[in-house]
Amino acid sequence: MQAPSHRYSVQADGFLTGVTVVSASGVPPLQVAASPQVEGSAGLWTPETLLLAAVADSFVLTFRALSQADGFSWQRLQCDVEGALSVADAAPHFARMGIRVDLTVLNEHDIVRALELLHRAQRACAVVNSLRSARTLEVRIHGQPALAA
Repeated sequence: MQAPSHRYSVQADGFLTGVTVVSASGVPPLQVAASPQVEGSAGLWTPETLLLAAVADSFVLTFRALSQADGFSWQRLQCDVEGALSVADAAPHFARMGIRVDLTVLNEHDIVRALELLHRAQRACAVVNSLRSARTLEVRIHGQPALAA
């Protein structure tokens, strides 16, 4: 049996110069501009930062879903994503993407299980899997000291 597919739709409305408004049904619109590195506006989301935000958010949501399915509880997951844009090839692209996660677990005995789930999340993340860039995963896990019984 084939897994169900999901469809998503986003619209962008722009003019010759200035801000582009990105929207999707049921969510507030976002103002987006070219990055300052290519003579765009500072202080707004750019296509590049939106892409990296999608990677970070998708990683957290994938980890959350895997954790819930596995019955694994944790306190907090911070995910930082850094991308290196390459312009050396014929078409600019993110040649490298580093995903850095900082996870706080409920008990230090959960660290091994947490690490396994984090690696599973990287392999299962739809947005991450949609990108061709080389990726690294850097992990920090904090556990609360186990209480002596």
